[in-house]
Amino acid sequence: MYKIIGCIVIYDNEISEIKDLIKEFYKEDINQKLVIVDNSEISKIKDQILEINKDIDYIKTEKNVGYGAANNIAIRKYENASDYFIVMNPDIFVKLSDLKKLIKFADEKKEFGIIMPKIVFPDGTNQYLCKL
Repeated sequence: MYKIIGCIVIYDNEISEIKDLIKEFYKEDINQKLVIVDNSEISKIKDQILEINKDIDYIKTEKNVGYGAANNIAIRKYENASDYFIVMNPDIFVKLSDLKKLIKFADEKKEFGIIMPKIVFPDGTNQYLCKL
């Protein structure tokens, strides 16, 4: 049983776009698993992804099933396999220290459906997400 499973859905991304996020996610062992669902027509960075960390579960879809459906593939595969599941876009960066804070917060709250962290730009200013 993992403490947290993270999922990144990619579509024609370059390894440079997700490399730092992958390295940070595995910076230290917190009993985590990373799943990358590739919606691209051609799998062009699988080997580069697995060179960074062989523990990554790389899933190649047969076609572009869309962002939500791709996340659902990972969620269904790992249902009941972790305490928490985090959905991450390929264009973000999450510090492991912040992920640990999020886990601590969730462990303390216990009863919730979704937790959304504060999102900031690289310069530290708030990023307002109108989608919520």
